[in-house]
Amino acid sequence: MRQKKKLNFIIQFNWQTSYSDTVLDNNLGNCQFDNIIIDECSMMAIPNLLAMLKRISKRVIIAGDFRQLGPIALSSTTASEMWLHNDLFCLVDPDQSKLSKYDCVKMLKTQWRSNKDIIEYSNKYFYQSNLVTKPGIGGEKAFPVIQKNLRVEFIDLTLNSEYKCERTKSQSRRNLLSAQATFSLLKELRNASDIKNVGVITPYNGQCSYYKRFISENRMLFPDFDIKVGTVHTFQGSECDVIIFDMVDSIYNKHNEKIPIGNLYYRKSGEKLVNVAFSRAIRKLIIVGCSRVLFEGEKSEQISPLTRELMKDLINHVRNCPSINISDKNIGYQEDDAIKPLSYYLKK
Repeated sequence: MRQKKKLNFIIQFNWQTSYSDTVLDNNLGNCQFDNIIIDECSMMAIPNLLAMLKRISKRVIIAGDFRQLGPIALSSTTASEMWLHNDLFCLVDPDQSKLSKYDCVKMLKTQWRSNKDIIEYSNKYFYQSNLVTKPGIGGEKAFPVIQKNLRVEFIDLTLNSEYKCERTKSQSRRNLLSAQATFSLLKELRNASDIKNVGVITPYNGQCSYYKRFISENRMLFPDFDIKVGTVHTFQGSECDVIIFDMVDSIYNKHNEKIPIGNLYYRKSGEKLVNVAFSRAIRKLIIVGCSRVLFEGEKSEQISPLTRELMKDLINHVRNCPSINISDKNIGYQEDDAIKPLSYYLKK
C-alpha cells in the first residue's frame, strides 16, 4: 500500500479568502498535516485556527505582529469581542504586554523594509526601541517635497479652509482637499526616475474609492507610473518605495459643524492603524492631514496618549527642519487644471 506523504503547508493569511480556501478547497479539505505555519496571524481570528487544528498532528507556528491590525468583525457582542476581535496571540495571554515573558514567543528584532529614519517612529513608540535596521535599507535619496532631506514629511492642510471631511452615502469618510493635495504629490513624485512605486493609503473605503476612480479616469496624468491604492488594512504586509498616508479626518465638516474623529483612530486600534501606516514605506513616508485634529477634534479624548505623542513628535520634528520654498518650486497653473501645485493647497 502506497504511503501518503505528509507535508508542511504555509498559509499566507492576508485576506479571509486565503483561509477559506484551506477550509473549503476540496483538494485540501481532507488533507492531514504535521505542521502548519500561519503568516500575518494578527489578522486571523481564533475560531479560524480552531477550525484547522483537527488536521494538524504536531505543531502550529504563528508568525505576525500583535501591534498591527487585528481581525475584522462587524459584530460587537461580548462573545464576538472575545472570539472574533482578538488575534491568535491572545491564546498565549490576553494581556499582550506580557507576551515577552513566555518562552514560546520570540521577537524578531531586525527589520528589513524601511529606512531607519522612517521606522524610528514606530520603533520608539510601539517597539520600545528594540528594532534594528540593516544598514543601507531605503537607499540614500530622501525625495524632498517641503522639508529638505527628511524621510518623513507632514503636509499640513490645517490652514486651508476647504480642508473638510464629509461622510459618504455608505457612512464612510472622504476629504476632497487631502485627495487633491495627494494627487499633486503624485504628479511631483512621478518625475523621480528611481521611484519604482508609490502607495496611497487611507483608513477609509470612501476615500480609497475616490482615489481609484480619479486615477482610473485620469490615467494620462500618471503615465507609466505604478500607483497602488488601498486602505491601511489592505496594505498590511505590503510595501512601496514611497507611501502617502492620507489621514482624511478634520475638525469641521463642510457645514462648519464639528465632526467626531473616526473610531478607527480610537485607543489601541488607532495605535495599530498608525503603526501599520507608518511602516509600509521603504524610502519615503508622506503624511497628509490636519496637525490639530487628533488633539482638538471632537472625541479626541478617545485617541490614545501613545498615538498623540507619536504625532506630536513627528509634527514638531518636521516644523524644526529646513524647508524648501515650494512657491518658487511650483510655478504656473490654470484654475481649471485637474491637479494644481502643492503650494495651492497649502494656502491660508
